[in-house]
Formats: sequence, structure tokens, C-alpha cells
Amino acid sequence: MKTLLCLVLTFGAILQISAAETQGLYLRAVVDEGTEGAIQMDDDDGQTVYLSSAAIITPDDVESAELKSDDPVSISFTFKSSGQTKLGKATRSMIGKKLAIIVDGKLLSTPVVQAEFSTGADVTGNFTLEAAESVVKRVKARKNP
Repeated sequence: MKTLLCLVLTFGAILQISAAETQGLYLRAVVDEGTEGAIQMDDDDGQTVYLSSAAIITPDDVESAELKSDDPVSISFTFKSSGQTKLGKATRSMIGKKLAIIVDGKLLSTPVVQAEFSTGADVTGNFTLEAAESVVKRVKARKNP
């Protein structure tokens, strides 16, 4: 019975991590398969990608978001000072490595970091104008509850 309880608690923790990341922008390092604690996601092409369990950026790090373009759909994110510090430090050590961009629980892209960046990010992905507008509204609602 103790073993079953342990499995249920572990499974619950996995669901909790996934449920927590269904809203907003998350940035995570792409890691090798088999990395302890890695989160598995599939991209639009059905390729499995493994992500660090620790998020570099969470919705709490986002200062603002605005719709930048609707063809293709693009959202411009600006980060709070704490997010800028975290992102600058992470991208400095990730040059040449992949960074996962996740919006509303969907893996949008895994670009290779070419240089350190920190103040903001423009995210263009395979999402609708309505979905992008929804993300922008949620970021604004977090800022002005």
C-alpha cells in the first residue's frame, strides 16, 4: 500500500507541473533525453523535446505583452527587472544551445541561443490571432488584477 501511495503522489506532482504551465509564457533550457527531472513535450512536428524542470522565465517575470503583428502572429514580451537578470544570466551560459519557448502549455519553438539577451522577446509561432490576443489580455490582467 505504501508503494501505491508513493506512485500516486509522484503522478500528482507531474500533473501539477503540467497544469501550472497552461497559462502564459515560459522559457526553459532544452536538455538531453535522460536528464533527471526533464519534462517531455512534443513540438508541432511530433518530435519529442526534453526540457529542464526549472523554468528560466515564468509568467511572474513578464512585465508586459503586446500584439506586434498579425501576419504572422507575433507577441512582444517585456520582462521585469528580475526576469531580465535571470534571462541574461541563462542566455549568457546557453550560447549555442537550445531554448524552449512555451506559451499556454504549447511548445512553440526551440531556437538556438545566438547571443545574450534580457530585456524582452518577440515570439512568433503557430498560434492564431485570437490565441495571441488572449495571452496579451492575461498578461495585462496579471499586472492589473
